[in-house]
Amino acid sequence: MRITLIIPIFILLLNHCSFDSKSSDYKIVKQVDSFSGENVKDSDITIHSHKEKGLISISGNRERFLFILPYSEDWIVKYTDNSIIQLNSNKKNLIASITTERSSSKIEDQRFLSELRNRIESRVGVKLQNVRILPDTNHKILGYFIEVESQGIKVKSDNFWSVRQRPDNIILKLHFSMLNLSEDEMNRVDSTLPIFMDRGFRVLTDEDFK
Repeated sequence: MRITLIIPIFILLLNHCSFDSKSSDYKIVKQVDSFSGENVKDSDITIHSHKEKGLISISGNRERFLFILPYSEDWIVKYTDNSIIQLNSNKKNLIASITTERSSSKIEDQRFLSELRNRIESRVGVKLQNVRILPDTNHKILGYFIEVESQGIKVKSDNFWSVRQRPDNIILKLHFSMLNLSEDEMNRVDSTLPIFMDRGFRVLTDEDFK
């Protein structure tokens, strides 16, 4: 799993990944459908290259989110009924998506993730394995894996979730999914994932649009 190749010094650089679409040259498209190395944006989604840091940042104007992913030039962007945006990189063995959920009140991260885990387990009808909350993060990250068999082949899907809540109480849910990680790869992912799902995921504010 190549997400683990991020150099530790990038941790120091992540604080400077910002919403800066006004200050760079962008390819303007009707709808963002891929990232191949060039900054690209439409009326909602912006993907900005931080190649020197080994990262890209993805932001959404309407739903007011920003998150980062490992740099690769094969990201395919999709829009599904269940997600605002989904990005898939075969080179990074990673699918990332953002979804939203309404709430009438403020949430507590760990409690919400525990309830989310129960809902997922009920929906997929398969017991989640190695369920854990990643340690030493400012924002809680839920991790688990699912094993299913398809056409006689066993497939292991490792999944991670992190959430943020906007001032209007809308919950932004960031989901990463990776296939067939070994135990050693999974341990390395656990240690590097906070770069992306903790420090690299935030709600955009009015200040970002000035």
